[in-house]
Amino acid sequence: MNCGDVAERLWEGFRRWKPCGVIALVAGLLAGACTSVSPRARGTDPVGEVSGEARFNARAGHGEALYLTLRGEQGESWRFLVDTGAPDTMLDRSLESKLGPALGSEAANYGWFGRRNVKVFAAPPLFLGRTRLRAGDRVLTDDFRALFPQRHIMGILGMDCLRHYCVQMDFGTATIRFLDQPPGGNLGKAFRLGTSAGGIFIEGDLLGAGPADFQVDTGCTVDAVMESGLFQAVVRRQTPIRTTRFRSPAGRPVLESLFAEGTFGGESYRRLIVDGADDNLLGLRFLARHVVTLDGPRSTLYLRRR
Repeated sequence: MNCGDVAERLWEGFRRWKPCGVIALVAGLLAGACTSVSPRARGTDPVGEVSGEARFNARAGHGEALYLTLRGEQGESWRFLVDTGAPDTMLDRSLESKLGPALGSEAANYGWFGRRNVKVFAAPPLFLGRTRLRAGDRVLTDDFRALFPQRHIMGILGMDCLRHYCVQMDFGTATIRFLDQPPGGNLGKAFRLGTSAGGIFIEGDLLGAGPADFQVDTGCTVDAVMESGLFQAVVRRQTPIRTTRFRSPAGRPVLESLFAEGTFGGESYRRLIVDGADDNLLGLRFLARHVVTLDGPRSTLYLRRR
């Protein structure tokens, strides 16, 4: 099982199970316009013009989430989880003193963890290298040290930022690129992106269960999550190599199966780890089998097999 020991599995369970889409938060809470940050910070490149590339953790998609180091306005280095399943960027509550006055507080739905109160602040500048990233006009804060005691993250980079870029993730070299235009060369198979409640979706047939919309969710660490009906249809078609039963951090039973092989988008894949639940998600383990180009402005996802 890709999540390692039992403790790791429980905490990764939190990242997988996000019934309203995302880490995250109810759609009404997270709705709102995503706006570009307009001022140019002194000594930096223009907003959004990302030069070069950055490295992420080599184990991303192989038992770990995808982590990226960003910088605050005073040069502080903060470890972020890159989560296409999160509509809004979030920061750890320990950074609130750097954010100015709170704009308010709202209820957040963390799926199997239940509801929590989060605070709302004006979005601070965030930098990739010397470049200030485009983002939404607000951020949310919560106590990540309580939620992710083994992760040591200070933020979650959500779709309010990622949607402005053509983001390319090369899992072979552990490199991420924030681009204004798709790069040249063969980008692989193209999928049209749909959006709903801040999430991004593509249509596909996973494991022969029939066409369905899947949320593209880098915060989900298994290959996929399937709605119960689709999941049972797959199990009837193909006997899993093994099935694991365990409980989420909130105590809900989880059924997870390893399938010897399966298809998606006309491509064949081996050893797919799939969970049955109330959502359809394509997770990081599946994405890491490719060079992924997520072109937010042009609503297209490209997958090129590695």
